[in-house]
Amino acid sequence: MYQYHKLKVYTLAKDINVEMLKFISQSKVEFYIKNQLGRATLSIMLNIAEGSGRNTNSDQSRFYVISRSSLFEVSSILELLIESELISIEYFRLLDKKLQTLSRQLLALINSLRS
Repeated sequence: MYQYHKLKVYTLAKDINVEMLKFISQSKVEFYIKNQLGRATLSIMLNIAEGSGRNTNSDQSRFYVISRSSLFEVSSILELLIESELISIEYFRLLDKKLQTLSRQLLALINSLRS
């Protein structure tokens, strides 16, 4: 088992990715938006995994910050989709709740590595 498998943030990021893959495969949203949304969502999970393999707290923290930045990118795209009426408010709230939880968890992890 790799170190990142033990992290709650990784598990939640993976769950969000599974949900996003389902959405992207079924959505009629323009390709360029689906592409960016998929890449940003995947970046959240991959940076957590990569950061967990780093040897110093500062290196780990840097990857977790990148992961959180990608999370903000996903959130921004979802806001665009809700305002364009391309996703339902219920679906947006479901995803947004998961993203907010993950954001708080990542921030706590980042802060713990910096102290």
